[in-house]
Amino acid sequence: MAHAEGRIGDDQLRAAEDRAILTVLELQRQIGVDVYSDGEYRRGMWITGLPAAVEGFGPGAMLNIGKYVPVARLALGPQCGFASVAAGNEISWDDQRRKLELLVETARKVWGG
Repeated sequence: MAHAEGRIGDDQLRAAEDRAILTVLELQRQIGVDVYSDGEYRRGMWITGLPAAVEGFGPGAMLNIGKYVPVARLALGPQCGFASVAAGNEISWDDQRRKLELLVETARKVWGG
């Protein structure tokens, strides 16, 4: 939050993330975890960085995916952004409605109807 509120800069955020990651990795080592994970502390959400790392990913990508995967094997999942954590996400009814409308619009473009 401090970074989002402008109270600390990028370098301070990175240093805090480094400390947190090293702490969690050491804890995993101490308790005998076989495969360590940094917990993806640097990600704001699961998709952070994905569009830049994957060619062809981004707005409209779903409309072109049929070149790589049979369209009949595709699905859309609206769950993320509604309640990605136990406490849920703050999302207005209007935003929920727009999200579902976008889901329907995308499905119609991909599968017709």
